[in-house]
Amino acid sequence: MSKREIAADELAQMPWVPPTSEDQLTLGIKLVNYAYMSRYTGLEREVASLAGRVKELSSQLREAEDRAAESELVLQELRSKNCQLAEDNDKMTTALRKLKVENSRLQSLTNNIRSTIDANNSQMLSDISGPLTPTAKPQLNAQTVPAAPNNE
Repeated sequence: MSKREIAADELAQMPWVPPTSEDQLTLGIKLVNYAYMSRYTGLEREVASLAGRVKELSSQLREAEDRAAESELVLQELRSKNCQLAEDNDKMTTALRKLKVENSRLQSLTNNIRSTIDANNSQMLSDISGPLTPTAKPQLNAQTVPAAPNNE
């Protein structure tokens, strides 16, 4: 079988193909144009879809950037507050140390005062309760003692 016979046999199996070569060329060009337009239209739809997705993602990006900026401000405020609290903590720690030293001094002073008072009290008790010496006892007589009231 020659090439022409094979081509004619293939044409016979494709009844939709026009018989003349000009018509076949025209049909081929139409098929190529249709394929091109089909591909072009599909790509346009894909571009439109991707453009919508880009717009959506851009919106999300702007929102994320806004939230990030707000978070950055909050972070700066918290860092500033943290520094202030650290300074206040240092001041309070210093004040607490001073108060502990002062408390220790006052406790020592209190103990010294108590020791002095205890020593003075012991001295006064020993002076008061010293050795008993006989002394003249007052004598009671009728003149010095008042009469008992008569409640009858």
